[in-house]
Amino acid sequence: MGIQSTEDGPVTARLVAEWVVAVIFLIIVAIVFQQIATNMADQGIASGGAYNDAASYPRALAIAIAVLLAARFGLALLRHRRAMAAPYDQEAAALGARAGRALALLALFALYLVGLGTVGYLLSSLVLVTAVLALCGERRLLWLIGVPLVVTFGLSIVFGGLVNVVLPRGQFGIALPW
Repeated sequence: MGIQSTEDGPVTARLVAEWVVAVIFLIIVAIVFQQIATNMADQGIASGGAYNDAASYPRALAIAIAVLLAARFGLALLRHRRAMAAPYDQEAAALGARAGRALALLALFALYLVGLGTVGYLLSSLVLVTAVLALCGERRLLWLIGVPLVVTFGLSIVFGGLVNVVLPRGQFGIALPW
């Protein structure tokens, strides 16, 4: 079926697309909590205190995503109610391009999760941050090299060095010496 061309069609399609993205992120949040409760506990890396194990970062990230989703979609419902009374909005015509970028970002994140176990945090994070910047339109070479290095090593210092979270080393055992 596709996006309807009636005045309220694109607005309705946009709301549906936003809810689909919300459901995808809620599934990710559920998977994170399932992995913490099962696989990480079985491996003995989620058995410490709230800030003393490898599960604390994914748990905090999943909670933050859930809270932001709730706020985002509360605002989306309010915007939808206002938009139903307004005439056709040209912004809704760009829905396909934004949805494509969102799906590409979601696919990048899924590949990142696979890469964590294969090549480890350092290499996976460098590739992820570079790819996200490029996908979002960044073309300056200095930024495509510098930002991933600063973000990856900065987070590694914070979580690996200061908070003592064991970051995935992957099959090659690549990690910073904390």
